Amino acid sequence: MLSKDRNKTKLIKIFLIFSFVICWFSVSTSYDDLLIFDKKKIILNDIINFLRHGLVYLCFLILILILNFLKKDINFKQNWIFYFFSIYFLLQVPGLIYTNNDFSNISLIVSSLTSILTIVVINNYFYSNEKKIIFLFACTILTFIFLITFLPLLIDFLKGTHKFYGIYENYPVFINKISPRSSGLSRTALIIFIFLHIIESYFLRKSSILTNLFKILLVVSIILMQSRTIIFLLIITLLIILIHNVKLKIINILKFFLINFFIPIFLSFILFQYNTFAWYEKRSEKEKNHSIVEIYKSKNYKNYKSLRNFVKDDISSGRFKDWKNIAQVFYEKKSSEKELYIGYGAQGDRYLINQSASNIFIYALASSGLIGLVLFSIFSLIVGIKSLRLILFHIRTNNANFFYSLILLILSMRGIFESSYAVFGLDFLIFLTSLCFIVDDKIKIKNIKNKNF
Repeated sequence: MLSKDRNKTKLIKIFLIFSFVICWFSVSTSYDDLLIFDKKKIILNDIINFLRHGLVYLCFLILILILNFLKKDINFKQNWIFYFFSIYFLLQVPGLIYTNNDFSNISLIVSSLTSILTIVVINNYFYSNEKKIIFLFACTILTFIFLITFLPLLIDFLKGTHKFYGIYENYPVFINKISPRSSGLSRTALIIFIFLHIIESYFLRKSSILTNLFKILLVVSIILMQSRTIIFLLIITLLIILIHNVKLKIINILKFFLINFFIPIFLSFILFQYNTFAWYEKRSEKEKNHSIVEIYKSKNYKNYKSLRNFVKDDISSGRFKDWKNIAQVFYEKKSSEKELYIGYGAQGDRYLINQSASNIFIYALASSGLIGLVLFSIFSLIVGIKSLRLILFHIRTNNANFFYSLILLILSMRGIFESSYAVFGLDFLIFLTSLCFIVDDKIKIKNIKNKNF
């Protein structure tokens, strides 16, 4: 009997790892990828995308069966925060049914619920040390995405034919799907930067030359991609990690800023200058009659597309106008009372204004109405308070939960200007994975007060 139980547990763990990886690889796929048999000619990319998205539904059904037949083994009380999060996504279903929003967007809800249920069952079947496996998978996938996107862009940048800020052309490696934008890629770089500290916490006693070099590369990439939000969050991250890691001695502080600040800024300056001169060398002799400063001001890159339609003197790059437009739908009674409470379903922002809401709370309002907004706000508040508690408690200890909490804090702050974890995507998966590690850490305010720092 014990042997059968061990085999059953082993099979469940293997499936959970499979489900976790499938959720990550399903990012950027959609319901349309399931319509493979409607095509006259099916190519390999179609089959891959069909599997990437279709397997999410299979995993969802298996997870429902596991929760149903093994409910005695599941600690539902331990995972209440994840069920609370699930309700927010379930509340997006009525909006898809009762409005003219595209019902195929339910695929985003299924993907979100599959990811949440995967984490719930992982919490019940994986020991703390075994959870490191899912961290390593997440870290590997993010690093792969970053490198295959960043390195080709860096080569083009050095040739003077491209700049980092904006929307990139699709690369074949993404299987006919949208490549990460500069803001998303810089977010990925920042998360990997924090992940490196978790790796050091798990496996290394101190930073190695290799990890320091990779940190420098990541900070340089963030500077080159010029996302104001991520640069601000990078500064916040560096200050918090400085307080956490470094003994307050001048030599340690200087070393920290040398690796994480001065060297990256210097290298970024060199690369920007090299890009300008490489671009200048491609100009015609007639253009070169003007000064390089004049040419630089009118510099135009091949295939460059801005992230959003910029509005003059709008520091939000058009976000304030989009928020106002979505809010007007609700507050100027353009919505019925029903829509006010249930919203317009998943991707409700794109249904209303054909644009991302670029704010977690505005997205929650558009997609799940006032009811969903309240639940999502409570969830975010609970997670935010828990994250701050853990950051304060572990501020001077070598504990990975400090960095998982830092990731949750950073993604929450990013949610001010992006839809972030309010919708299924990389932010959502990173947020969920980090929450998985800290959910069992029962630190209270009195523990912080009693701790000697």
